[in-house]
Amino acid sequence: MNRVLFVCIAALGMLGLGCQPAAQPPVEVSNAWLRAPAPGKQVTAAYMSIQNNSDAALVIDRVSSTQFARVEIHATQMQDGTMRMREQAALTIAPGERISLAPGGLHLMLFDPTDAVDAGSTVDITLATGSQPVAQLTVPVSRDNPYAD
Repeated sequence: MNRVLFVCIAALGMLGLGCQPAAQPPVEVSNAWLRAPAPGKQVTAAYMSIQNNSDAALVIDRVSSTQFARVEIHATQMQDGTMRMREQAALTIAPGERISLAPGGLHLMLFDPTDAVDAGSTVDITLATGSQPVAQLTVPVSRDNPYAD
């Protein structure tokens, strides 16, 4: 009898292990998209939301794409009555914070595509802390924000 009870309790315990919620990834990226470059232009921008689910600040200081020669983090800021884009050394995201990269604010600038980048295609982008990738994305290319209401 004790042996049957032990087996039943052990089986119930193992079933419970399968019911545990999945751990959240430390970094979540959502609503990522890349604006299709204007005809004849060699520069474009990418936008997304980045959520830091970890207990430590996340510093994204390197962004790359095999489909572009260079990717930079930029912020659009008002300076002397004119909107200007300035390169940023890094994005720092506090624990539990979500930041939005959007037109008119923070965004990624992608320079010199290595191949045609047209609406309907995708672009691979890697977000990294130093040499450690924190997110590898396949981003849709669109003329307009596909997530806009």
